[in-house]
Amino acid sequence: MAPFLTSRGKALLAVAMSWLMVAAILLVAGRSGAAWPLLFSGSGLLVFLLLVFYSAVSMAKVVDGVHLLLCVEAPTTTVSLHTSERTSPMLTLFNRSGLRLRRIILEPELSTALRLDVERLPELELPPGGRVQLEVPLSARRSGTWFVHGFHFSVHDFFDLFVVKNYKASACRMTFLPRGLLDRRISHLRPALAMLHERIGVHEVRNRGFGTDLREIRDHQHGDPFRNIAWKATARTGRLMVREFESEISLSAYLVVDISATMRGAIDNGGKLEHAIRLACNFGRAVLRGNDRCGLITFDEKIYGHLPPKEGPAQMRRISQHLVASSNVVDETLTEYDEEEVIEALAKYLMLQRRLDFRRRQQRRRSRSALPGVEDVYDVELLNRWLKVELQRTGASEAVPVGVLNQDALSLARRYCQVHGVEIPYRSELRYGTKEQGLADTLEEIMRSSRNPQIILILSDMAGIIDMDRLTKMLRLARLRRHKVAVVAPHTPSYVVKETREGAPQWKILHELFSAAEGRERRAVVRALRGAATPIVEVGPDEGIAHVLRKLHIFN
Repeated sequence: MAPFLTSRGKALLAVAMSWLMVAAILLVAGRSGAAWPLLFSGSGLLVFLLLVFYSAVSMAKVVDGVHLLLCVEAPTTTVSLHTSERTSPMLTLFNRSGLRLRRIILEPELSTALRLDVERLPELELPPGGRVQLEVPLSARRSGTWFVHGFHFSVHDFFDLFVVKNYKASACRMTFLPRGLLDRRISHLRPALAMLHERIGVHEVRNRGFGTDLREIRDHQHGDPFRNIAWKATARTGRLMVREFESEISLSAYLVVDISATMRGAIDNGGKLEHAIRLACNFGRAVLRGNDRCGLITFDEKIYGHLPPKEGPAQMRRISQHLVASSNVVDETLTEYDEEEVIEALAKYLMLQRRLDFRRRQQRRRSRSALPGVEDVYDVELLNRWLKVELQRTGASEAVPVGVLNQDALSLARRYCQVHGVEIPYRSELRYGTKEQGLADTLEEIMRSSRNPQIILILSDMAGIIDMDRLTKMLRLARLRRHKVAVVAPHTPSYVVKETREGAPQWKILHELFSAAEGRERRAVVRALRGAATPIVEVGPDEGIAHVLRKLHIFN
């Protein structure tokens, strides 16, 4: 830790240099003119400047010997996310030097989704061998597993002339779950129509021709089975009456969540993906509360993850963990960085966080026209050997989602980034024609893997979809196989930051133009979905699962 001059120290250095020039002029003038007063004044001023310089150098050495120990403790490993809720990891500082540290300034190194809820942390003072604790108020913009990687700190001397800057790693991990929007009156879901499965469930529904418990005797309607005619009631009333029975069924549902780039834009209230995650978690919780089964598929241009339908609290944990981890995707086909860029970013992270330098001492010889590759700058083979040992040592992590397809095919660098929160930017550009391909593949996978009818809830903004032909064909095929499909579509203009919508006139004009284009695209999608007998519900950031269920009419 080399000391640096502060702004006050630089100003004092400039003044000292000016006085040094004055002293030199006095010495030269006094000696040449035999003016002893001038010579004496110049000598005294020079001695004073030397004493100041010696004191400053001594102070710099003292500051250079500062030894701070930082320890960060999270209040819990899993906290529930609320846009206004804070979590406060406890930061503990130990002064292991024999000096009184009068001014310590801290700046945390956070994941991009975490934010410090104060403008800056307060300055601290530590006596020799002392200890101080400080709460770091944090909140998360969206759900996910996020890290407090460490703290940049600077220590100033008593006169604020010198400063020592350093970085201490902490690797404090916290998992934020989506805040609940579930109506507490919804204990579990009751389907409006029967869907028979191989096992008995807990939902009593009306189902013509099945069941043993009599529900009611009513007037005959077209399509009622002949064997259900109540002849005695018919003779007594003079009208054709039929018996209606109740049957008990089990409910099986699939959550289909779009994690593409269009779902990650518009950041008001956490964005569309965050809202979709909340709705999916609450819908899955409502299904599983009724001892029913719920599965999950996440997709972009391909199927990203698949959890087959199961029941019980363990399935809810798997669903929420997969959805929360989808905020930090490292798949090569879905992220901006190629393998060389990931290795470069990881090498810089390890240099800061672990003080490990994987740079080569001498770069390999290359032609003048060739640009240096990552293997010319970094020892990739040594880095991979270290990553393999480190990943075996750390074992499983909450940051690794369950149910992700081709997880074993990830490179060592990408797996380390996933475990330790080294963020890789998600692909920002949507390739047209890929989202409908991914959604059609998802429906095909559900029909292939499920022998029984499913309730399929698709949470997607349906943005960027041009060709609806294959998608509508798959939706019609799903309907023929007695699957019930519904789409919940976040309305993109509703998620634009409120300050932007109500800001300058140019932003209002852009918002209106964007809303008009979004409306035209959405109307085309709605017409295609209604042609395939698939209901679609548009939602905003403040609408919960109860609002969605009321509009879908699939459940009572």
